[in-house]
Amino acid sequence: MLLNNLIKKLIRTKNWYCRFLGYLRCPLLFFFFIPIKGAFGSHEAYVTTIVQDGSSRLLLEQRKRLLENLGGYFKRNDFPHRLSESVFNDEGWGNLSIRYTLDSDLQERAERILKSYRPDIGVVVMMDALSGDILAMASYQREVGEPATTVLKKLSGPVNWVLDSILPAASLFKIVTASAAIEKAGFSERDIVTFSGGNYTLYRRNLLAPSSQMGMRRATLRDAFALSYNTPFGRLAIYNLQPEDLLEYSKKFGFNSKIVCELPFDMGETIIPLEKGFALAEISSGFNRITKISPIHAAMIAASIANDGKMILPNLVKDIFDSEGNRIYSRDTITLGEVVGFDAAQKLKSLMQATIERGTSRKAFRRIYHWFKLSGIEVGGKTGSITAEAPLGKVDWFVGFGLKNDTSQRIAIAAVTLHKDRWHVKPSDLAREMLSFYFYGNAHPRRYLIRKLVTRQ
Repeated sequence: MLLNNLIKKLIRTKNWYCRFLGYLRCPLLFFFFIPIKGAFGSHEAYVTTIVQDGSSRLLLEQRKRLLENLGGYFKRNDFPHRLSESVFNDEGWGNLSIRYTLDSDLQERAERILKSYRPDIGVVVMMDALSGDILAMASYQREVGEPATTVLKKLSGPVNWVLDSILPAASLFKIVTASAAIEKAGFSERDIVTFSGGNYTLYRRNLLAPSSQMGMRRATLRDAFALSYNTPFGRLAIYNLQPEDLLEYSKKFGFNSKIVCELPFDMGETIIPLEKGFALAEISSGFNRITKISPIHAAMIAASIANDGKMILPNLVKDIFDSEGNRIYSRDTITLGEVVGFDAAQKLKSLMQATIERGTSRKAFRRIYHWFKLSGIEVGGKTGSITAEAPLGKVDWFVGFGLKNDTSQRIAIAAVTLHKDRWHVKPSDLAREMLSFYFYGNAHPRRYLIRKLVTRQ
């Protein structure tokens, strides 16, 4: 998919040698990094490997062994509780007993919600932002008709919608652009961005219009983020940032990276143009199909904001016991790095809270948001929407968090749906129901608060 998009760009460019290379459809372009100038501009293809610090080397080696022995099962959405294979040494440990981080109530709830709404494709991932524990990872596909059964013979091979970077990230990439604008350009949430044109379109004439031109509109960074305006973020990349800034922060957030984990999931992928222009605006605003992301990685990004800028490696295997009941493996929290500083993380939380208060998720949360506030729970999120080509359909994202002020509860969530003909459910609605169930259970928030007050007295 990524190759085809770039080939189309080459074919449309005015340079005859670029068109010639595009028609050749030669994959060697990406191995030899031929510098090409055209509609997409020069680009840098990069892949980095995130390596944990020295104190986590032993855990890293254990994760490798877990990936070798369990990765194939997880890819097929199979979670075996017993194994008779060698995991930690060549001699073997006999019959191993495995315990997972999945919360049975949250997992069952997520599967039930997806099955009740029956989207064409739907995924929900919940993650503890502090420990990295995966609490729920459910998926549904209407053609299959069962929750958590997503391995299909489509595209170029088997696809797992929870683990694979198949769907476009859309406006989720605005989190990366906003982070760069805050830390590199010194933007605050109240700073003004001038733009022209529609809210959700992106045209060259609007990007290149001078700020002093008559008819220019004004929006704060908070409003542009909450309402997911495209042109302001495109202008941020062209006038206030450098391509190297977006390249740096996309790497910090894990795009085009590889990590070692027992879960065989894909980190997001993108291509950052090295020249300022329309292509850079497309990437920075998320108005493209080039940037892809998996739901697990999307949950990691939300968790890093909730965790004050620290990205945590996800955990799925909690403990492993040998045949005699001895614990031979116990998961530990591994910090991959700091994606943004503490102050920038607080500003990003405020931007994401604006999405719930007055932005693109206001309608989904309006009946329950005041209950969250009365309970001392901070809720934030970011939405994204775009039409995908493979598979064909309207892709909608929600990534967000729920933070309880008086406790250490910090939960991150990623939900995505794809609909072909008509909408059955929005991911914001899925996230609202899962967050409500996590904090209040089956009780209505009002009854939960009354019960809590009575218990205190």
